[in-house]
Amino acid sequence: MAVEQFGSLAQAGVTMRRYGGADDIAGVQAVRAEVHRADGDLWLPGPDTSDDPNGVHPFCLIAQADSGRTVGFTWMDWWSEVADTRVYLLSGCVEPAWRRRGIGSAMLRWQEAQAIEFDGSRPVGGRSVFGANVGEHQPGNLALLTAHGYRVAFTAVEMAHDLNGLPDGDIRLPEGLTQRPVEAAHHPQIHQVIEECFAGTRDGYRPRTYEEYLRDVQDIDIWCVVWAGNYIAAVVVNELQADGSALTPWVAVGAAWRRRGVGLAVMRRTLRILAEAGVSTARLSTVAENPNNSVRLYEMAGYRVTAWQPRYRKPVEACRQLDRALPAPLRE
Repeated sequence: MAVEQFGSLAQAGVTMRRYGGADDIAGVQAVRAEVHRADGDLWLPGPDTSDDPNGVHPFCLIAQADSGRTVGFTWMDWWSEVADTRVYLLSGCVEPAWRRRGIGSAMLRWQEAQAIEFDGSRPVGGRSVFGANVGEHQPGNLALLTAHGYRVAFTAVEMAHDLNGLPDGDIRLPEGLTQRPVEAAHHPQIHQVIEECFAGTRDGYRPRTYEEYLRDVQDIDIWCVVWAGNYIAAVVVNELQADGSALTPWVAVGAAWRRRGVGLAVMRRTLRILAEAGVSTARLSTVAENPNNSVRLYEMAGYRVTAWQPRYRKPVEACRQLDRALPAPLRE
């Protein structure tokens, strides 16, 4: 496949081309290894992490030095969130030795133009945004994003609780509530409670169909589901991890039961359930801007913050107004 140039990068000894399949995998992995050595263990998706690394990936761009060495690559994922918001998550990386030569800026402009073109095929209506993540040890990436108009939309907060030496004792639920083991017939209502809880309150939330929910169901013996008569008041979903820890992807309290001590009680019960199952550490993530002050709730249950991860976004319309065109050599 012919390698085509961005004119602005020719003097830097770099050309840009689309991903060419299996022959590019080793170069992508080598770039990722160098970036990890310089910036830490960052999440860097690419064609080699996809379900079909040998397939056609039109949103993957390869930055290649004149020597033939791969020095950077891009990747794009997209999904729909609540309020009919389409998110285009733009990611990419440049090998440390090749930074500050305009490669990152060129790749970002190309990605935005590609996403705008792709977004044009979307039915009229709704809102579209670019998304980008940056690690705390990536000041160059942060400067690049903010210079191009990206701003913090919300902050993902990672939290953990060491379960070694967890105090004994029964955790009482508020009057009128009982905990029951999860049965197959309960899943439709559990799914409904989760969707109703998150649909209007969580930035970045991606709605799940019932079928998608069922595909994720596992380890129901360590869930904590609390009932008020025939209705679910709160649910905590837990999943065992290979390292002996447990991940809690979902904590949902029905609107009628909030601010009544239910959330704290079910979290404390959850920690007891996990400890009795031999789990060493409980982990979860939440959003700092959550209107229900979830970070404070989990801290009261004994969790501690392990990482703050700002999520950056920019309206796609802002790029359309700037009329940024796809670089001519890559226009198809």
